[in-house]
Amino acid sequence: RSRKVMNIVKGIWKALQYRAAICSGIHDQPLFVGFSVPFQVLISEFSSNSKSVWSIVGISLHPWILSCFVSILAAILAFVLSTVFNELSMVDRYWSILPTLVVLIFQLSSFSFSLRLVIMTMLALYWGIRLTYNFYIKGGYVLHVGEDYRWRFVRELLGNNPVLSVLFNIFFICIFQTWLLLFLGAVPMYEAYLNSSTAFNARDFLLALLAIAFLAGETLADYQMWKFQSEKANHPSARTAHGFFRDGLFRYSRHPNYFCEIGFWVTFACFGLNSSGRSTSFSLLGAITLSILFIATTTLTEKISCEKYPQYTEYQTTTSMFIPWFPKKSFTQ
Repeated sequence: RSRKVMNIVKGIWKALQYRAAICSGIHDQPLFVGFSVPFQVLISEFSSNSKSVWSIVGISLHPWILSCFVSILAAILAFVLSTVFNELSMVDRYWSILPTLVVLIFQLSSFSFSLRLVIMTMLALYWGIRLTYNFYIKGGYVLHVGEDYRWRFVRELLGNNPVLSVLFNIFFICIFQTWLLLFLGAVPMYEAYLNSSTAFNARDFLLALLAIAFLAGETLADYQMWKFQSEKANHPSARTAHGFFRDGLFRYSRHPNYFCEIGFWVTFACFGLNSSGRSTSFSLLGAITLSILFIATTTLTEKISCEKYPQYTEYQTTTSMFIPWFPKKSFTQ
């Protein structure tokens, strides 16, 4: 028995050595090298006659490979559960969890202390914990209750066609959105991880302050909206004539929470970009894609709001959609 334990310990040590060798071999390399090399090594090891279980385990523990595997499993799980329960909000349920998880994978895989990685991890942890709690108190994790109301309108746009609905679920919801979450959290963290030898500098400090400001703005906006919706649901006398919230931060932006969310992820991506010293980076791809997605989903949301609340059209003409600014004129109370 003691010999088996020793063999397992030796195997784990070998696995960690394999992982360390790959990680050290691609440090200070561009992201596209970091994307491909770990998988090339893994494929090469699989095809090798001298391969061992521990070498494959060690290579698979590389943070980029591990993050990709976790994301693939999440997408498969989301599709299975959405099919079983006939609900399209399964990815929504790990929207705040997956980016935080892959950030933690990179932080725990770091061989040396990096203040930049620590700050990025703390920011991502706050973002994930707050958003998960916010989703929880709204009943988001309750089956058939937590499904986003917009999916019903999407089904109607698809003509309630079951084949189109399945394809939409596979490619847009499960694959595309999971890929987006991977790129939001893992890619900026990976770039900072590859360039961990770059010293923390003044730009990183300014980015940290900016990220905190965006998180604070998003927290306040979500709290203001949650308080309004709670009063609206629990106290009929508190309902306003127009039926939607346009005070607080929502006086200056129709979607201040979305603005802060996009701003946070752009800032988060800039940590990776700053660490590399390059002018462009794949780190920004997730944030750019998220911006496009928010524009598309907000267009649908506002279409629904205009049909539900007659005065929402006037609100659109007086208040900026995303970027906070002074309203054009006083909104009719």
